[in-house]
Amino acid sequence: GFVNRSFEHITSTEHALSLLQQFQAILQRETLRQDLESKCLVIFQNYARDLEAVQKLYEKHKYEPPIPRNAPPVAGNIMWARQLLRRIEAPMQGFAQNKALMATKESKRIVKTYNKVAKALIEFETLWHQAWLRSIEQCKAGLAAPLLVQHPETSKILVNFDKEIMQLTRETKYMQRFNIPVPEAAMMVLLQEEKYKFYHNQLAHLVREYEGVLAKLQPTIKPLLRPHLEDMEKKIAPGFSLLTWTSMNIDGFLHRFKQASLEPPSGPASTLQWHCGLARLEELVRKVVDLVDNRVESNLRAIANTPMVDLPSDRSFTYDEFITSQAKFQVQQARLLQIRNEEVRNSIEDLLHLVKTYPRENMDVQLNTEGTSLFMRHYSKLMYQAILTCIQKSLQAMKKRLGNKTSSGFLYLERPFFDVDVELKVPNVAMNPPLEDIQKAINECAKKVLTCSKALPCWGQQEVSTYHELIASDKEIMKTILRLTGSVEGIKHQVNEYMETFNRYSFLWKEDLQAAYERFMKSNPTLEAFEAELKKYMAIETEINTIASVHNIGALSLETLPLKTSLKSEAASWKAQFAHNLHKQCSEDLKAFDAYI
Repeated sequence: GFVNRSFEHITSTEHALSLLQQFQAILQRETLRQDLESKCLVIFQNYARDLEAVQKLYEKHKYEPPIPRNAPPVAGNIMWARQLLRRIEAPMQGFAQNKALMATKESKRIVKTYNKVAKALIEFETLWHQAWLRSIEQCKAGLAAPLLVQHPETSKILVNFDKEIMQLTRETKYMQRFNIPVPEAAMMVLLQEEKYKFYHNQLAHLVREYEGVLAKLQPTIKPLLRPHLEDMEKKIAPGFSLLTWTSMNIDGFLHRFKQASLEPPSGPASTLQWHCGLARLEELVRKVVDLVDNRVESNLRAIANTPMVDLPSDRSFTYDEFITSQAKFQVQQARLLQIRNEEVRNSIEDLLHLVKTYPRENMDVQLNTEGTSLFMRHYSKLMYQAILTCIQKSLQAMKKRLGNKTSSGFLYLERPFFDVDVELKVPNVAMNPPLEDIQKAINECAKKVLTCSKALPCWGQQEVSTYHELIASDKEIMKTILRLTGSVEGIKHQVNEYMETFNRYSFLWKEDLQAAYERFMKSNPTLEAFEAELKKYMAIETEINTIASVHNIGALSLETLPLKTSLKSEAASWKAQFAHNLHKQCSEDLKAFDAYI
């Protein structure tokens, strides 16, 4: 019972044979040995089913075997075949020692199947091995390729290293583990594996660095550095044609590619030959880009954002304050523009000098004069655009401030632009200063914003001497100037309507006070009529007091305090005159009455 139970949980033929041998070594009774013989026959029959399973597995996957992860193709196929062979070979060796078993009729069929499957697996391994041997020379051919190539579409530099070479070294390592003879050609490649990896990594790094350096160059700067780029291309050129992966001087090529070293003089004592590699080109590009970014582009941005008018939204200007403050501010800003323009021009000249004198091997190649002229002209145009933007923004700021329509009456969201007094100038109520003077001041300010460019010399363009000549012909600038010249015309009607509201008090200064009183007296007024007349002028005084001290119309803040003071003074004069005459008449009447009594 124990023997039978032991064989019930067997999972493989090899395990079953091992257990059988253990029982045969310890069981000596004849009846038990016969039972073990019967078990051996059962195991052999199960083995036959294993053979069939292996045969089906081979037929199913022989064209695309499941190979271990990270294993190369040839070694993976051989490993798969050897694993199947081990699965059937070890049990057969155990069965072969049992002559009684081998003598049975059934065993001949199983042995024949075994031989067929084993032969197929060995042939499978042999075919893959022979195919690998034939591919070695083809793989080695990749070592004769140049180190570098250019992409046919993007022209980018690529490291021309055949991946099959690294696969060949991996296959070789596996073949050694399998105890399969490896040809000398494959061994030579394997022995140099580290060298090839080193060269590949170094080249890939340098190519990335080189492409990164080129990517930093703007299209406008690249033509200027053409001699330096050609010098670098000349150093790289051997990698595209002369040098292969079997060349002996790859180390020298890498050194020349990436290093920048000063050699001792080989001719006259004053002659020094420079080897300018990638490191030196990278240094030049860094200096050029730094100069363009921090001295040229930054100044251009600063010029474009320079305000030529000082118009804080929380402040209103009187006429005199506006003229004085803007004139002072514009002088300061114009000087700042001159300094920045000069700085940009000096930076461009420094850049050209740097490119011209920076060491390279092909010093006989001169900078293209046309290229330098185009470079200067390009940044001169950018300077023009920056000044144009500066002026346009300043004029737009004036237009926006003057065109403020968020205010009306005495309430406002943004302070009006101008503080203007409303005064009594007999025979009319008028503004001080008048609208015409305010418009003239605005026009003068806009003109100074435009003419600030007269002090900016134009460099890089032969046709003009200052940038003002270019800016003055810009249509958009002219349109903005024209809009500003009529900026207060839009509120002129509103201002006149507001002034007309004071015409109801015009009699106070237009009529003759004494004549009016005499007309009043001719009507033989009663005491009540005198009282009513006095109350009338007192009501006018009260009404004048209720006039708002500030009235906003568009960009103007109308201060009515001077007018109110004048009106109250005139009303008081009328009231005083009537009171004085009334007192005088009453006095005379009392005296006459007294004399009569």
